[in-house]
Amino acid sequence: MATRGTYQFVDAETKVTLYVHWDNYLEGAAVYFYNMLTNPSRGNLATQFIRAVDGAEITKSHAYHGDTEYQYTINGNDADAYLVVKSVREKEVVFVGSLVDFIEKHNENIMHYKPLRKYVSEWGLAQWMTADMALVHIKDKLATMEKWKDKHVENWKSYAQNVNSLVKIFPELEQYKVELVS
Repeated sequence: MATRGTYQFVDAETKVTLYVHWDNYLEGAAVYFYNMLTNPSRGNLATQFIRAVDGAEITKSHAYHGDTEYQYTINGNDADAYLVVKSVREKEVVFVGSLVDFIEKHNENIMHYKPLRKYVSEWGLAQWMTADMALVHIKDKLATMEKWKDKHVENWKSYAQNVNSLVKIFPELEQYKVELVS
């Protein structure tokens, strides 16, 4: 459906506005945001959005395209970012909250939808991920741990704690829990 929209990403360092020609109604935007957050690419949210959404193009501002039906303003640079959605036609704000809350509310068009959960590593780094994404991290850690088990005991323990932290957030991955040996 040709529902046009703009997405303005604002963080402490940048302000980038993107235009997308198709599927910018609320459920379509939720698909875009979900794909953005589950995309394994690096960079700020605007960069991840461009990589995850075919046809996303940089534009000057929300007002530059007179044919948009929705304007999405994202303040922040992770899934906790504050989102304000304005319906241009209705001239009203239709959503205010976090990206994760928006996705959760409008997820009916997301194929193979799995909820995002927040993981904070032992180094204090926060990341939103699905159980599938957590499983990739766990398997990567376990493969590295297998190589390290006799050589780098402290690193092995750190990775084991990391795996167990992920399992705690994603109990459906309980079979990957690592027994810590003193």
